[in-house]
Amino acid sequence: MEELIQRDLFGCKVSPCITAGDPATRIVEHARNGRADLIMMPTHGYGLFRRFLLGSVTAKILHDASCPVWTSAHLESWPVVEHVPLRSLLCGLDFGPRSGAALKCASRVAAEFQARLIVAHVIPTFDAGLGKNWPAECRDHAVKAAQERVGAVVQEFGVSADVEILDGQQASALNEAAERLDVDLMVIGRTHIADRTHDDLGGKLGANAYAIIAHSPCPVLSV
Repeated sequence: MEELIQRDLFGCKVSPCITAGDPATRIVEHARNGRADLIMMPTHGYGLFRRFLLGSVTAKILHDASCPVWTSAHLESWPVVEHVPLRSLLCGLDFGPRSGAALKCASRVAAEFQARLIVAHVIPTFDAGLGKNWPAECRDHAVKAAQERVGAVVQEFGVSADVEILDGQQASALNEAAERLDVDLMVIGRTHIADRTHDDLGGKLGANAYAIIAHSPCPVLSV
């Protein structure tokens, strides 16, 4: 630990903690007891199929942590870089219970780093490619309604942001937009234990959040 701190965290104020037990459980407990504002952790996808699966420690922390979790892009290898830029952020807005928290967090991070903020919403009625068969006027109406709703939320929170309206499957649409727009960080809402109903307690982390984190081309901050 001392070697790691000297090599990679030189100049930072560090409080090392050595403990025993299940890693995910201990990390979540330590964050809760220390009232941490953020958990940051790497995640790597090794092999042809493992790259589509999050590691068990990462998945459990995402399921159980009550604070935001910042995960790295789920890639097999990362290039060595001296400086990690934060020039643009993409915030996924689905109007769910965590959307407001995600937008607030994205706005604060963007302001701190003077980065461009893009708010994206995926039109759910066009999932599974159905939008291709809909009349153009129906899609235009759905896009306009979504733009108005996103605009109202952005205005309500006093946020300055560009708006992207996407269609398709939510996770793939957001990940494709992140790659197309070359964003450095994606911010999404993550279902918390307190938000879950009796029916969805078994599912824990929503399928969309899992798919976004597992396939995102950039780090993801889930709030």
